[in-house]
Amino acid sequence: MDSSSDAPRSLQSVILPWVLGALGITALIKFLPRTITYAIRRWVFGLIAEIVMVVLAGLLTEKLVDRLTSRNGVDHSAGSARERRTAR
Repeated sequence: MDSSSDAPRSLQSVILPWVLGALGITALIKFLPRTITYAIRRWVFGLIAEIVMVVLAGLLTEKLVDRLTSRNGVDHSAGSARERRTAR
């Protein structure tokens, strides 16, 4: 009697992982393309935004330094030194 009651349990223990695996693969096929495109879009736009912010911060810092040094009457910027060299 024990052997007949063990047979359905072993069958259930074999079938359950297969069913869960099939459902998991189905969900993976359905949701993975959307998830990947969302992640790539978010990563690419985030990267572009970060690059733009770094470039703008560099340009604004350069302009700020130029303005602060020109108020003191001394212009130490690289552009003005280049202009002085070409003017000679």
